Formats: sequence, C-alpha cells, structure tokens
Amino acid sequence: MSELERAQSLTDAVASSTKSFLFYGPPGTWKTTLAVKHPGKRKIYLDVDEKLGEMEHLTAEERAAITVWMPGESLIPGEVMVSNIDRTRKNVEMGAKIQNKPMGYQRTVNAVNELLALARKGEFPYDCAILDSMTRLMDHLELLVLFQHNSTILNETLYGVIKANIKSFISGFLRLPCDRILITHDKHRTKRDKEGNILEETIRPNATGSISEELMGYFSEGYYFLGSNDKGKTWKVQTGADSLKPARTTKPLAYEQVIDPIKIFGGITA
Repeated sequence: MSELERAQSLTDAVASSTKSFLFYGPPGTWKTTLAVKHPGKRKIYLDVDEKLGEMEHLTAEERAAITVWMPGESLIPGEVMVSNIDRTRKNVEMGAKIQNKPMGYQRTVNAVNELLALARKGEFPYDCAILDSMTRLMDHLELLVLFQHNSTILNETLYGVIKANIKSFISGFLRLPCDRILITHDKHRTKRDKEGNILEETIRPNATGSISEELMGYFSEGYYFLGSNDKGKTWKVQTGADSLKPARTTKPLAYEQVIDPIKIFGGITA
C-alpha cells in the first residue's frame, strides 16, 4: 500500500477527542489547582511531588474523582548525605556518593507503562492523567543517573542520557488515551553586559538543558501561569508566546486568560 493512499481530507479525518496540556510557572500560581479542576470524573494523578494530600481546599467531589499515585521515595533514599570537598580544588568530582539505588524515577516509569498496558487491553479507566511535577521527576532521574555511573557530578555525556530518558518518558505519557496534563516550574535566564544591562532574558519550562526549549512543542496546549495581581480574586494564564516565554493554544482563549476550567478544558461527555 502506498503511504499516500492513507492521506485523507481533514474534513473526513477523525478529530482527536483529547488534549495535551503543559502547565508551567512559579510556585503558587494555581497550576495544581487548575489540574484537579479538570471536569473528568476519573483522574489518575501521578503525584511525584507528593504534596496533593496537603491541599486543604479541594472539595469532596474533586477528591472523589482523583486516584493518586506517589513514588513513595524521597530524593535522597536512606540516610542524609554529607558532601566531601577537595580543599585543593583539583578534584571537582568530589561530592556525595549515592549509596542506595534511587527508585523514584523508575517507579514513575513503571506506573506510566502499566497505564499504557491497560490502554492496549482496552481497559483504560481514566478521563485525565496528571503528572506533577516534571521538575521533581527530573531530580529523581538525575540521582539515578549519578548512581548508575558512580559519579557525583553531571557532565555533558550524562546530560545526554537524561535528555534521552525524558524524551522517552514524555512520549509514553502523551500516548495515554485521555487528556494529559504535565506540570513543571519555570526557569529564568538573564544575560547581562559588564554594566549590568540586560542583553537577553528568557523564561522557559523548567527542564534539563535543551529540553526546556523543546518541551512546548510536544503539547497542543501550553500555558504560562501568571498568578494573581488582585490578591487572589482572579488568576490568569498566558496562552500565547511573547519575546520572553513560549505558550500556545488551539482554543478560543484570551491572550491573558482568567482561569476558567470550563473554558480551558471544555466538558467531558463520556
């Protein structure tokens, strides 16, 4: 069969009934709050931050709609480590060697793979999958890579390993047959001249290396969370890109959209 025989009119093509969302911004700007207000009745929440249970303002209905999974491992498994420092500054690799294999990243990967297995069997029970947060997940991955390579610092080669793993993880997460929400923090970069004048300034999703530049391209919806400028009466997201930060939407939303779960997510009919 010719590949071009598979082409069809966009009018006849089956439109996707799901969306992928990237939420990024500073702490306390309603990223998690908006995610839990997704109108799905069956949500799986991959709580890598392990903080969802501390949110006191969730309603009984919102809690009833969420199945929460946590990796159950701190970023430093076992005892607290103390770093060693070479006072001669010749051995830059001196630091805290990780004694026990960190499992937080692997457990998260296993959870996503089990969800994908349910989808292949036609037994996927969720309307929405939420991962909170990519920032903490990458912390877990960095520890695992350091342990596997018996190192105390990340070099260019190890950053390449991390990037390959994260790309694979995102690809798997986005194959889940439901709305998918990935939450991460933001990363600010500023270049200044000798006089302190700003030469270049950017805000990107918080991810290792060049992934921060690429992450938005994986998602159909990407919002930067602006927070509130009226003492919490309204909260806003930015839905379009500017010279500082990327954002995108396929929905008829305002450039600076007041957070409204119905406008942002739509309704769930199933």
